[in-house]
Amino acid sequence: MHSGTHELARIFVARSCSANLHRRRVQVGAGSVLLALLLLLGVGNARAAELNGVSLPDSSTLDGHELVLNGLGQRIVLMFVKAYVAGLYLPEKTTDAKQAIDSDVPKQIVMKFQRSVSGEEMRSAMRESLAAAGANPALAARVKTFEGYFSEPLDVGDQVALDYLPGTGTSVVVDGKPKGTLEGADFMRALVAIWLGSKPPNQSLKDGLLGDP
Repeated sequence: MHSGTHELARIFVARSCSANLHRRRVQVGAGSVLLALLLLLGVGNARAAELNGVSLPDSSTLDGHELVLNGLGQRIVLMFVKAYVAGLYLPEKTTDAKQAIDSDVPKQIVMKFQRSVSGEEMRSAMRESLAAAGANPALAARVKTFEGYFSEPLDVGDQVALDYLPGTGTSVVVDGKPKGTLEGADFMRALVAIWLGSKPPNQSLKDGLLGDP
């Protein structure tokens, strides 16, 4: 009788261990399925903002500096043609155009194109925009270098990034390819004034970049 009791106890313990192991496996399996569903749904990934079918991430990292998307704006040409969507990234959000232009902090402007643009069109647009923004004539040499970065056409979906770091200057990246860096906070201010100055390409573009699309 005594040995029979021990045998029953051994069987009970073995079954309990097996049941606990099964429950743990079920829990682990359920956790794996939940994780897969979250990843599939994009939970945990960087969020994105969208304007007229174009998405840009809500944040950006520039040489270790965390920037937030201040706003998105639509560049319109010929009254109704959508040229590109622009995004302005700053360390902190602001609705003050002067602050966004003048503050000597890391900042980034991204343009994602919705129509094809030739190199000559892009160079001409940048030249005219800088002139309209009142760029100092002392910047002429750097403006010429800047224009030269746009030697190739841009296609739909291509992206241009203007990355400014204090003490370093404005680095230009065209469709993922670094083109060069232009020194000076004065050049950065002239560039940002294209979109946020008193004569933006279109008012809705400026408003959108300042968080009021």
